[in-house]
Amino acid sequence: MAAPLPQANIPAQEKSPWACQAVAALPRLLGNFCTDPSNPSLGQGDRRFWKWKLVDFGNGSFQGAAHGLAVLLRAGLLPKWLPENQVVAWIRHMVQGARTLTRANGSLEEAFPHESSFCVTGLAAYDLLSALRWTGERMAGEARDELLSTVAPMLRFVVRNDETHGFITNHLAATTAACFLWNELGDPSDTLVLGRGQDLLERILGAQSQEGWFPEYGGADAGYMSLALGYLADLHTVRPDLGLAEPLTRAVEFLSHFAHPDGTFGGVYGCRNTRIFYPAGAAILAGGETTHGLAAGLDKAMGRSADAGNCVTLAAMDDLNLVPLFNQYARAALARTEPERAEPDSLPCEEAEPFVRHFPEAGLVAANQPDYYAVVSTHKGGAGCTVGKQGDHRLDSGPLYRDTKGRFWSGQSYNTNNTVNLEGSSLTIAAPLRRIDHQLPTPGRFLVLRFLNVTLMRSRWISEWIKRLLVKFLITGSKGAVATNTRTITLGSEFAVQDSLDKELDLKPVAPNTAVYATHMATSGFFQPGDKA
Repeated sequence: MAAPLPQANIPAQEKSPWACQAVAALPRLLGNFCTDPSNPSLGQGDRRFWKWKLVDFGNGSFQGAAHGLAVLLRAGLLPKWLPENQVVAWIRHMVQGARTLTRANGSLEEAFPHESSFCVTGLAAYDLLSALRWTGERMAGEARDELLSTVAPMLRFVVRNDETHGFITNHLAATTAACFLWNELGDPSDTLVLGRGQDLLERILGAQSQEGWFPEYGGADAGYMSLALGYLADLHTVRPDLGLAEPLTRAVEFLSHFAHPDGTFGGVYGCRNTRIFYPAGAAILAGGETTHGLAAGLDKAMGRSADAGNCVTLAAMDDLNLVPLFNQYARAALARTEPERAEPDSLPCEEAEPFVRHFPEAGLVAANQPDYYAVVSTHKGGAGCTVGKQGDHRLDSGPLYRDTKGRFWSGQSYNTNNTVNLEGSSLTIAAPLRRIDHQLPTPGRFLVLRFLNVTLMRSRWISEWIKRLLVKFLITGSKGAVATNTRTITLGSEFAVQDSLDKELDLKPVAPNTAVYATHMATSGFFQPGDKA
C-alpha cells in the first residue's frame, strides 16, 4: 500500500477551493445524520427516512460521508469548531448506521426498499474502508473491528452479485477500489474479494474506448467520467502495480476537452447530460508519482472556476448527490497537499492554434477557434455548447420543435447510428426526430412499484430485469421517429447552425435559453451561474 501522506496543516489563505467548499458544507452534511442514542436510526444519514418519515427505506449512500470526514481529518483541514475526537465519533456513528441499514443479504438501498443495489453497496464499502485508511490509528481496536465487520457482508454481496441493467463505470470503479482496499486493510487472504476486484478492473479496462473514455450506460459522459476517474486514480495510489497509469493518462487527455473557457464543464452533449466536475481524479493525478501536467491543468482550471462560482459546485447539490461530491472535494483537497505537483499544461480550450477534433466512438466533436470553443454531440443530433473566449455561453440542446398541441419533438435522443459527415469545418448530422415524453410519479405508479418492491422484486433476478425495463423506458429507449432532422454546423471562424426536416410537418422550431433534456437523468440540470430562467 502507498505510504500515507504527512499530516498537513495549511494556513486558511492557502487552502484550495476544494477544501474551502468541503468545510463550508459540513454543517449541512452533518445535519442529515441522526445522533440521538435512543433512536434505532442512530448514525443514519437519510433524513427523509429517519426524521421526516416520508420514505419507507433509508438510502445507504449517505453513510459514505465517513470518507470525506476522514480525509479532512487526515489533511488537517477541519474547522476549529469540529475537534478530531468528534470526527472519529461521527465516523463511528456512520458505521453503525450503515450496519443497521444493511439487509440480510449484505446489500444497501438507494431507490426503493429491498433494492439490493450493487452500486450503493459497493460504494459504501469503498467509502467506509477509505475512512479507515485515512483515520489510521484513530480508528484502532474495537472501532476498526466494527467497521470491518460492517463492510464484510457488503463485499460478500458484490462478490455474489452483479449490476446488469447497464455498464456504469463509476459504479464498477468504486466497487473495484473497495475490493482492493479490503485486501490492504481488511483480510489480505480473502481471495474471493481480491479476485472480484481483479475481474471488475479487467472489465473496466476492457471497456475503455481507444479514444480514452469509460462508458456510462454505453456512452461517453464528461461529468460521470470525472467521478470514475477519481475512484480509479485513488485505487492507483493504493495499488500502483495494477497498470492504471496509461489508461488514466488516456482518460485525462480525453476528459480535458470538456472543460470550457468560462469554467463550465460537460453538459447536455454527454450521454447522461451531466455537468458536474468531480475533482479528485485530476487532483490526485497531478501529484505524487504521476505528476500529470494535463491533470494539473484540469485541476487548476476547474479549481479556479469553483472558487469563482462559475461551474456547478458543492453548494448546488441536492441531498442525494451531496455525499459523493463532498468526498471528491475533500479527496482533491488532500491531493493538493502532496509536496510534488506537476506544472499545469494548457487545456484544449486554452490552446492558441485552431483545431477540430472528432471522437467518433464518443460521438463528440470539439472545435477551438480564436473567438470561441465548441463541443457538439453527433450521437445527440448536434446538441452541445459554444463558449466565447470572452465568456459568453451559448447552450444548444439540439434540434427542437413544438407542435400545435404544445408537445416537444427533439433530435437529442442518444443514437450511435446517426448519419455524420465531417469535412474540414463543416459538420452534418442526420438524426431521428422523436417526441419528448417526461414521465412523472403518481400515487398509482408508486403503489404498483411498492407492491413489486416487497413481493416479486425481492428476487434479485426479477429486480434487475425490471431495472433494465426502467432504464430502457427512461434513459436508453427511443420512441418512434416522425421525421429526420439534418443539422449543418459550421465550425470555422464563425459558428453557425442550420436545421431542416426531411418532410413537411406542422412543427415550429424553438430555441429556448435553458437546457432541454430529452431523457431522464437525476444527476443533471444542477444550477450554475449564467443559467437563465
